[in-house]
Amino acid sequence: MASTSVQQHSYDGQLGDYGGGVDLDGSSSLSMTVNSVIHSNSADYDGGGISLHSTSSLSMTDSMIHSNTADYDGGGISLHSTSSLSM
Repeated sequence: MASTSVQQHSYDGQLGDYGGGVDLDGSSSLSMTVNSVIHSNSADYDGGGISLHSTSSLSMTDSMIHSNTADYDGGGISLHSTSSLSM
């Protein structure tokens, strides 16, 4: 994923090693606006809802992250390296 924007989108019921709902790596970025939801996802390691690595970034406005689980770190969100989050 390079640079993506979503509105009124739902990421739900997904399973992954990292970032059950969304896994951002490298310099990729995601902008979530207008009632976007990340819920009921799970990860075997980190970031049940969202996992950010390297210099990836996430920007959220009027959106929610809830009811996600991870076996290790960050049930909702897990940030690594110099990744960034703006809410």
